[in-house]
Amino acid sequence: MIYLPIELLKPGMVVARAVESYSDSFSLPLLNKGQILTDSIIRRLVSRNIHGCFIDTDFTKDIEPGCIIAPALKKKTISGVKKVFDEVLVEKKVSKESMRLVLEISEELVLQILENEELLIDLQNYDNYTYRHSLSVAVFSIAIGHKLQYSTSLLMQLATSALLHDLGKTDVPIEIINKPGRLTEEEYEIIKQHPQMAVNRLKEGGHVSDLVLNSILNHHERYNGTGYPKGLSEIDIPVYGRILAVADVYDALTSFRPYRRPWYPDAAIDYIRNYKGIYFDPAIVDVFTNIVVPYPVGTMVELSNGCPAIVIRNNVDKMRPVLRMFNVDDDTPFREVDLMNDAEFENIRITSLGYNSNIVDYNSFIVQPEMDYDTGTINS
Repeated sequence: MIYLPIELLKPGMVVARAVESYSDSFSLPLLNKGQILTDSIIRRLVSRNIHGCFIDTDFTKDIEPGCIIAPALKKKTISGVKKVFDEVLVEKKVSKESMRLVLEISEELVLQILENEELLIDLQNYDNYTYRHSLSVAVFSIAIGHKLQYSTSLLMQLATSALLHDLGKTDVPIEIINKPGRLTEEEYEIIKQHPQMAVNRLKEGGHVSDLVLNSILNHHERYNGTGYPKGLSEIDIPVYGRILAVADVYDALTSFRPYRRPWYPDAAIDYIRNYKGIYFDPAIVDVFTNIVVPYPVGTMVELSNGCPAIVIRNNVDKMRPVLRMFNVDDDTPFREVDLMNDAEFENIRITSLGYNSNIVDYNSFIVQPEMDYDTGTINS
């Protein structure tokens, strides 16, 4: 299978992996594996803020991207986080029962992530950003903490901090949260209060450790002291806050927001690297960039020799994966190369993600180009 962003999906393509939209307290199936795309289906994906999906093609049927979190746990986490946020909206605090649920989810996330060797990026973007974002930040944070050799109990507290880090946004007017344009100075000052607001709500319930509270309070501090709420710098920022800062920004950049399209993983990783020692703790950045995969399996890339290719396996050097090149020439339409170990390709590098319609004929991915899939008739 191969991942295609929404703008490249066409009627007649075959869905390779089911797509669900996490809405309210349940997951809503949108596409089943094997389903053929139509114009109306693609419009529905756009309306639900789904920004791409995996499709089957003749040359990618044997490619199977990994999945770090099981669908059932993903669903449980998103619905659980929503339950807590909804409770705070009404009760203005988190109950003992809800905290028990968050701790249970945190433990399950930690145990699943500890089974994985590396952090694979799930390229599917779901709606209900706040709840999915909480899950993603938890996944990234646990993976970082694991590489730092934190104990399971500490990883659970880190996961809890991540799941609840944006709880204070329940006290921020929704029109500010979802504003499509630039925030005014006054609006930004309101946004800057959400870490403290989260701490206040959690203290009301009285079931949260100081470690979790301090992590949430400081996840928007910057390494150079230009963050908020206190302008702390370097090691004065609690280490969990420094971990959350990297995870939070990376997932925010790679997610759809009302004011911009999501960044691709490689661009977001470059941003994190560029602000190493400025916004982010250098040690945390080094760990994160050794975990996260900029070019996940199933991703299309463009090479410095002008050839498009698809990632079929990652190496220790994640910038130089194993690829299946296509459009090589008429005699060899496909060729597999290992950028890390093939001497012939030691000077070839990935220049960008390969979603460029000028180098790939995406119409070749359509299973029945003659069919009008919205009317069921054959085009003349």
